[in-house]
Amino acid sequence: MRPLLTYPAIVAVISLLMFSCAKEKSAEIVIIDATELENLMQNNQNLLVIDVRTADEVAMGSIPGSINIDINGPDFNSAITAIDPSTPVVVYCASGMRSKQAAERLAELKFTTVYDYSEGYNGWLLHY
Repeated sequence: MRPLLTYPAIVAVISLLMFSCAKEKSAEIVIIDATELENLMQNNQNLLVIDVRTADEVAMGSIPGSINIDINGPDFNSAITAIDPSTPVVVYCASGMRSKQAAERLAELKFTTVYDYSEGYNGWLLHY
């Protein structure tokens, strides 16, 4: 009696199953400092800088050119899913905690280029 699958065919089937079940890799999150952020803002016209703080925090000041999408707001998910994932994005908050969460969420959504300005707005004020 002849076997249904040969050894090479079994290996090929197993490999195919392993690759088809593998989780897609999320985008790499690049942590940047104020100097790197300033360089990105000057040299990349497509860059989107997102302030993930509350509207009250933003009212006290923000990084020029940034938009506000509050990570704890009810519209956060719908707002970020409306952004083209090929757009390079920088996220920041006050000191780095919320921006890390936002960067991880963008990476999960398969954004191709995600920067976390981990010094936050407080760090920006110290530099400028």
